[in-house]
Amino acid sequence: MKSKKHSNFCTTRRDFVAGIGAFAGLSLTGCSSFKQKEYSKARFSPYWCTWNTQYLTLETKQLTGELNFPGDQGVPGTRDNMNETVLFGKNGWINLFPKYRGDLMFIIDDGWDVPYGANNDAKGIAQFSSLVPDRKRFPSLGGANVSDRDRLRVLARRVEEKGWKGLGVWVACQAYGETFSSPFPKEKLAEDLRKKFDEAAYAGIKYWKVDWGVHNFDVWYRRMMSEMKEQYYPELIIDHCRGFNNAINGQVDPHLKPKDKYHTTGKTGRIFGVSEYDAVTRDCEEIMSFSDVFRTYDSAHPLTTATMLERAAWELHAADKSSSRVVINTEDEPLIAAGLGIELSMMRCPWVPEPEICRVRPLHKRMAEDYRCITWQRIATPFGSDTSAKTLHSDNSIREEWHFIPDECWFTGKKDVTYFQVAPASVTRGIALPEVKGENGEIPYVVASRNPNGALTFSALPLIDSVKKCYTPKAEARFDAALEKGTPVAVFGKFGSLVLDDCTDGRRIVARDIIGGDAVDITDKCVKSAGKIALPGEEIAKIGASMNPNGDDSNPGAIVEVM
Repeated sequence: MKSKKHSNFCTTRRDFVAGIGAFAGLSLTGCSSFKQKEYSKARFSPYWCTWNTQYLTLETKQLTGELNFPGDQGVPGTRDNMNETVLFGKNGWINLFPKYRGDLMFIIDDGWDVPYGANNDAKGIAQFSSLVPDRKRFPSLGGANVSDRDRLRVLARRVEEKGWKGLGVWVACQAYGETFSSPFPKEKLAEDLRKKFDEAAYAGIKYWKVDWGVHNFDVWYRRMMSEMKEQYYPELIIDHCRGFNNAINGQVDPHLKPKDKYHTTGKTGRIFGVSEYDAVTRDCEEIMSFSDVFRTYDSAHPLTTATMLERAAWELHAADKSSSRVVINTEDEPLIAAGLGIELSMMRCPWVPEPEICRVRPLHKRMAEDYRCITWQRIATPFGSDTSAKTLHSDNSIREEWHFIPDECWFTGKKDVTYFQVAPASVTRGIALPEVKGENGEIPYVVASRNPNGALTFSALPLIDSVKKCYTPKAEARFDAALEKGTPVAVFGKFGSLVLDDCTDGRRIVARDIIGGDAVDITDKCVKSAGKIALPGEEIAKIGASMNPNGDDSNPGAIVEVM
């Protein structure tokens, strides 16, 4: 995708409604007046990534003897749970999400281009970033007489033939053969990248998820990668990150020893105002200036919402400083992605086994909320900071905490301990911060955005607490939204009431679940006065969850139209 108007953006509201199923029996007043606006040169795509499914299906494969390699535990074991059987076999992951895979890149994560048993030690690190499907993992891509580039091309075609938007791959931030003790000179690195871009273009690889490696923290290498991509393969989307060395905000590194400088510092639960993150901030701001996508990076389930909201707000501010076209990626946080107009990297999967440890908010039982985000973003497309829609965040914040028990999640920090995270109570893009009032003074996180094409999105995010588990405090949120006739509106999560400026003179108000179902007339349950309209949050949440499959506890998401 070269820099141009987005071809994946609906031209009119009629295109959008046709794509996701029209409101039953309604005329959709004003739909022809809602037109696409040129707004950004960002390149992005939502995707589904294999990593979490590799991890969650690992134990079953170990018990059955399907995996029996030196690296069966931890990250190496997860890495070994990647081959053509898990992708293309009878129950292969390539068969997931038939209704939505056309919107999604299929990202094959860490493990696809290294031998079985590859570790992160000095010897193992040199095996990464070949950009060649390992022949033992993928024997059916071609025999000894088939070139590596042709095998890569076959892999990409298999993905596209299943209806996915395209193939993306995990790429270590280094050259093949490098080690931390023996990095290559820049000339050799440039030659390695030229070769990789040629191979990727030939094969039709469309997305690189660039992660750790020898040059993980070398901004100059990431810049060289992106600048050479623009020269040799501009259609490729590159997803950069700047890792925190920790899934928990506010603790700069969980592996520090007592003698280390920062062992007792930075235990704040957040990023804003933490001086230890100054160097990370500088790196992020520079990466924003050349990256297509910037990823918020790892978090620890279930304590993820505060972690990712804090990072998203912090990174959006960094992008706003330079009016960058970069699109922030919030990983698998659909209510944040939809609410702030940023990219979703879907990692959950309905096919994972039931865990022995009963986790709160199990993601494999909350699939519909991702589907709602994907569907809504067909019209309220993610956007960069090269627009007038700048980021605001509230001074007041919300603290969440969770007591982690051993083996509850992949996180390699201390276990059997309570961590807390803090994030702004409200974050917005292109719209003023709301006034939020909750019962008994408790409020949820509230995020919102006005897309550069005019679409409005509002999200109330649930909280996590070791005692209350997962819940959304009942609250009223008031926005200076200037709601105009024909404006698409989406409401995610559970509001007590959502009060908007009403410039529509509308007489009828309808809502339905974003992913389908019949429209429901909610006019009599709305309150209009003094140029305001109060939408009934509980009724909208009920409608917005009406298409949840049996056993799916997804957060609601509804389309609301004032006619």
